[in-house]
Amino acid sequence: MIDEEYHDLLKSLDEAEYECPLDFDYGMAHRRFVLFIEDLERELQHIIISYTGDQIQDAKFHSSFVVPENLHKENQKLDKDYFGNAATIIFSNFGNMVTSTNQENKKQKN
Repeated sequence: MIDEEYHDLLKSLDEAEYECPLDFDYGMAHRRFVLFIEDLERELQHIIISYTGDQIQDAKFHSSFVVPENLHKENQKLDKDYFGNAATIIFSNFGNMVTSTNQENKKQKN
């Protein structure tokens, strides 16, 4: 197959213009995410900051959560303003796939 034919085939199968595949079951994905967060909180014995439902709009992912850098420290206060070098885990609308980012997210000084 020549490059142009291959490109045309891939383009015909690509759903990139959509936020999710046509057969995506948002309700099921959301329920699985909620159960995952509940299990994770129980295992880590910490409340996890998560985003799902109407908190995420116009995206190719349905849910995410943040793992603070200092999660392992005793008596570490978890809040939305300071996570240090946190990891964000993002749950895709395209299959059972997650991805992670790691970015510094420090509280802004007034």
